[in-house]
Amino acid sequence: MMQSTTRLEINIKAIYTRSGELSVVWYPSSPTVVMIRTLRSDVKVPVFAFGSGTALYGRDATSQVVQALQTGFKHLDAAQFYSNEKSVGEGLAIYLSSTSQDRSSVFVTTKFGKKDPGQTAKDVLKTELANLKLDYVDLYLIHTPVAFEGKLGTLWKEFEELKKEGLAKEIGISNFRVGDLEELLGSIESNGGEVPAIHQIEFHPYLLKYNLPILEIHKKYGITLASYGGQTPVTKKDGPVTAELQRIAGTLETETGKKVTPGQVLLKWLDAKEAIIVTTSSKKARLEEYLAAADLPVLAPEDVKAIDAAGMKQHFRGFMHHMDRPRG
Repeated sequence: MMQSTTRLEINIKAIYTRSGELSVVWYPSSPTVVMIRTLRSDVKVPVFAFGSGTALYGRDATSQVVQALQTGFKHLDAAQFYSNEKSVGEGLAIYLSSTSQDRSSVFVTTKFGKKDPGQTAKDVLKTELANLKLDYVDLYLIHTPVAFEGKLGTLWKEFEELKKEGLAKEIGISNFRVGDLEELLGSIESNGGEVPAIHQIEFHPYLLKYNLPILEIHKKYGITLASYGGQTPVTKKDGPVTAELQRIAGTLETETGKKVTPGQVLLKWLDAKEAIIVTTSSKKARLEEYLAAADLPVLAPEDVKAIDAAGMKQHFRGFMHHMDRPRG
């Protein structure tokens, strides 16, 4: 049985690995393969993350977290700002105890939002860890730089200490504009610090043009892209991308003999951009749809370019509108 599972894992990796940066692990109890993105530090991150923000903001997320994990998600994305970390921790604890899985079987990301006077980032993370019922998080992000402009280097030093202490296995950032990246990376270069492992931003075709300068910085420094709001072209914004998604979905249906949705095409587009993908839904069928995208072929380069071109015809942002405003 072990030999059969090993052979299956090797075969799947041969199909899905791209440039050594994306691999696939087979979980026999999961309905599909689980795509893994490898960071600059060789830390491996499950590509599909279940997000506890948006519709779950300020709400009890326990049952939704349990459902996502049971469906096959191996990555949870939480945040101090979402005001529901206790329920995320409860859902994770229920899942682990009911399946006898180890803590290491689920990758947990959470985010630092703010600290009260006299507090440190360590104080904030310890509270978040208590809420999540964890001894460490796999990834800790600065949620937004807005309140820390001019002080990002100092805050980042605190994050580096958290990693050294093992309270966060990896550290990164979220919602940084070019100017924010320049401030932080300039400080890191001056002080010999550690470059963020991941930058999580709203990322979909209608923000591709805006994000191109950010992606160039990622490429220069080896920062991995994480995307939220990736389903925007099918959930919030009908536009030039719609026709391309429908066309490509039809082509993939013909090729695979499977039902393919425009949302799954978007997930394959995000995969082509080498992103970690944060998404969410209260519907089990939708979660299964997302995970099933891993089994679909990679998009042809011409299809990726067609979505790129359609997306760059319009600009639409659903979250974190400071990103469209200049600093200061």
